[in-house]
Amino acid sequence: MNKFIEDLITAGLSPNQAKAYFFLLTNPELTASELAKISKIPRARVYDVLEFLIKKGFCSEINERVKRFKAVRPAEALGILDQEMAAKREIILKLTDTLDKLYLLENRQEDPLNFIEVISDRNKQIERIEFLDDLVKYELFTMCKAPFDRNFLTDQQILLQRFSNKNIKFRFLFELKQQQRKKLMPFIRQLSLSGAEVGIADFLPFKMNIYDSSKISFYKVESIMANSAPILMIMKDNTLVKLFKTVFNKYFAGSEII
Repeated sequence: MNKFIEDLITAGLSPNQAKAYFFLLTNPELTASELAKISKIPRARVYDVLEFLIKKGFCSEINERVKRFKAVRPAEALGILDQEMAAKREIILKLTDTLDKLYLLENRQEDPLNFIEVISDRNKQIERIEFLDDLVKYELFTMCKAPFDRNFLTDQQILLQRFSNKNIKFRFLFELKQQQRKKLMPFIRQLSLSGAEVGIADFLPFKMNIYDSSKISFYKVESIMANSAPILMIMKDNTLVKLFKTVFNKYFAGSEII
């Protein structure tokens, strides 16, 4: 096989695409039949090959009574291919990072305590919670109590908007003291209007998220003070998740539904 054709294949073209582009380069113009004849590409495939090359910027079509095809200058055509490959590399890098986190999250079974993850760094906590949010497919149950993060309610509204077309069930349960109601009720009603199930209780034992009945995240409430970092714990254990979901539903059933 011609070395130039081999290099084009290495660069990402199929054998037929590489042969077609090479023979278009070495001829001023060709009809589809002429290209099929000199390149040995089956006539049944040559139009598909030409359509691909036109779409990817490797050749152009000359509209005459009989359609003819002409190669695009390699500096331009291969530049487009290089941009596409760079975009793919960027996607692969991001995908590698995301899937690696998923792998680590799903494969923590070597040690009996590996189903528990403890995170104290605030930036890593935010990153992990956002990652868990993105994995949700069916339902997200959230038990909320003071102290609230400054952007907590706004973040929940954004979350609902992001997943509005995915048919995910959201259920929020808030612990609100009487003095907190006036300030927070407008935001809570907005969550309800956005499609979430929302309840208010006088007391909740902890702050918690339950993701698809498979994972739980807790904040250690008493540590969320002005001068100390909150502690985030994430658990992946079916028995524990089932237990805490039962606890959640019990408190929700006894709450004031908005």
